[in-house]
Amino acid sequence: DGKDIVNGYFPSDDIVRYYQTDTLPVLYPNVNWQNEMLKSSAVSQDYTFGINGGEGRSTYNLVLGFMNTPGLYEGTNGVDNSNWVNRRYITRINMDFEITDWLRAALKTRGTINQAKQPYIAENTFWRSMGSFMPFNVKTPQDYWGGTEGYRTNPVAQLIQQGFTQQNSRTIDADLKVTADLDFIDG
Repeated sequence: DGKDIVNGYFPSDDIVRYYQTDTLPVLYPNVNWQNEMLKSSAVSQDYTFGINGGEGRSTYNLVLGFMNTPGLYEGTNGVDNSNWVNRRYITRINMDFEITDWLRAALKTRGTINQAKQPYIAENTFWRSMGSFMPFNVKTPQDYWGGTEGYRTNPVAQLIQQGFTQQNSRTIDADLKVTADLDFIDG
């Protein structure tokens, strides 16, 4: 709205002081929802190991890969982890053979295993709620999830208690190519 907390949102300086000093946190909660919902960082990993070589009429290339992307959401590492987690394993084997002077073959194979887990809450809902003004604490003094009649959705509670979805996929591809140079045949 183009107003700051002191000039226009609240009718009294006392209310502003309650928010600033956290004097009455139940009535005037001062919650940084981004800090409550996000970790300061999440380190992803991507490893690749490759070997290639060959001798004479054949060459080979072997690649093994692993990628791990952990979630950025805070407070979800319990038994029912509802954080984003993505792991991928990759194997790639390419081989080229010169069978004769006029006949060549190439075999390319790839295998992937992808394991992805994500919170059951819609991502756009979750991120939109981080930027919204929600006038309640994450939890009440009695350790219940916070909320009000006008703001019933507690994004931290949704993230932790609505569970997760998990997708596992496996893919294997193979491509065999045989090439013949038939220039020695007339016509």
